[in-house]
Amino acid sequence: MKGWAKSTIQKDLRDRLYRIDPVLYKEAPKVIETNKAERSMRAGRALARSKFSGGR
Repeated sequence: MKGWAKSTIQKDLRDRLYRIDPVLYKEAPKVIETNKAERSMRAGRALARSKFSGGR
């Protein structure tokens, strides 16, 4: 059995959320953007740690 693409799952969840809770649907993009920004910062810190600590 093949897995589902992340984009397919995200689209499905957005479509379902709109039908279940339209107010929450409107707030979801803000939460997603915050998560993307935090993920980018975490990646930068991890890179700096590995670069300056000899790969640990």
